[in-house]
Amino acid sequence: GAALVGRKNILTAIRAFVAADLPPDEARLVVKLNAGMSESFVQDEHGQPYPNIEVIAEDWRYASQLGDLCRQADCGIYASAGEGAGLMPMEMQATGLPVICHANTGMLDYLTPENSFMVRSVGKERSPEYEKRFGGTFWQYIPDFDQMVDLIRFAFNNRDSAARIGAQAARDMHEKWTWAQAGTRALKLLEAHYGH
Repeated sequence: GAALVGRKNILTAIRAFVAADLPPDEARLVVKLNAGMSESFVQDEHGQPYPNIEVIAEDWRYASQLGDLCRQADCGIYASAGEGAGLMPMEMQATGLPVICHANTGMLDYLTPENSFMVRSVGKERSPEYEKRFGGTFWQYIPDFDQMVDLIRFAFNNRDSAARIGAQAARDMHEKWTWAQAGTRALKLLEAHYGH
């Protein structure tokens, strides 16, 4: 879940899905937003809701709800302009869901061509929102929109290939990126910075 606009690039993901022009009776996009977010932004040029885009704008009570949603899907899309780590793609991958992911910042620690559909960046832009909020200079990366559209089409038309990527992603998450392993890495970083 996230806000519709800003760093998470949810509108970019929606635009890419629409531009992929998949058969509406065969392809559906489910968008998870934070509670209270307006669904009115997810409309076509005539102000009508897309028939194959569903918006979930509510807080979930149980973490298992995200896993359940991922296990029902064929592919995930994550277009974020930058993350410290990017838990959402990792959570999707842990369920075996292949992910089309904008490959930048902290997500480059675990995204590989073998475990994800990596969308390259075509540039970066300053983020006044984050600069105002935190001070300093903040950059947000811009995904290659055309490549994202192509990867959505590829995943739709090559579901066996996508499933193999998802299976590799699940193996990677369960072998290399468990919470225990993350805690050990964090502890080592803290010890290196602050001493024992």
